[in-house]
Amino acid sequence: MWHRQFGAVNAVWEEFFADIPSPARTSVGVSALPLGAQIEIEFTFYREG
Repeated sequence: MWHRQFGAVNAVWEEFFADIPSPARTSVGVSALPLGAQIEIEFTFYREG
């Protein structure tokens, strides 16, 4: 199911990070997530200063 929603997730991700470089992220498909979550995103972000 997660792979069918990947386009929608990408659209939100690109909108959220429109003014800055997008952080690197990891996506892994699983059959279920805790608490009924539909998506989990791990990302790495670096902010100067």
